[in-house]
Amino acid sequence: CITNYWANWDLCNMASIMAIGILTDNAAKYDQAVTYFKSGAGNGSLTHAVPYLYTDSDGYDLGQWQESGRDQGHTIMGMGQMGALCEMAWNQGDDLYSYDSRRFMKAAQYVAKYNIGQDVPYTTYTWGTGQNCAQSSQTVISSGSRGQLRPVWAMLHFHYNRRLYLDDKYISAMYYDLVAPEGGGGDYGSTSGGYDQLGFGTLMYAK
Repeated sequence: CITNYWANWDLCNMASIMAIGILTDNAAKYDQAVTYFKSGAGNGSLTHAVPYLYTDSDGYDLGQWQESGRDQGHTIMGMGQMGALCEMAWNQGDDLYSYDSRRFMKAAQYVAKYNIGQDVPYTTYTWGTGQNCAQSSQTVISSGSRGQLRPVWAMLHFHYNRRLYLDDKYISAMYYDLVAPEGGGGDYGSTSGGYDQLGFGTLMYAK
């Protein structure tokens, strides 16, 4: 059952396929990753990774991330993984950051807003699990690992705010108030989670 798998599980493979395609100049591999991002059946594709959209009381667009009911560590990890894929595509001349009316930005704003301590809306998320797609639901957003620091926000802030000159209120707050300047892999824990992102985003993306 393809919906059994979390967005991150897809995204690490999507980013790897794209990177291999770029490194080896294999257009078919690159296109495979782009096509899956736009219309794939699994939870790493954009509309499955961001299934619900909202506008908050201040007028900011938000998008509920697929793993928001799981925990915030994996949710924030998803920002880094989808961000890496979008950044690679941007450097190849494809703007996935803005695809589907900047749906990914809406998700990043949602995740950042919740992890700086503010409330966000949440719609019950139901998906098929296991081999038989047995129904399972998450009825509330998870507070597990809320506010976790990961070096994923510089890439997003400096793209949306400095390249595109957009108001990224919550991403900006997450970055400047909690994370900046970003360290590297291993600075955020000694277990595998501390190495999920390369880090050094301030050095690489600040403009």
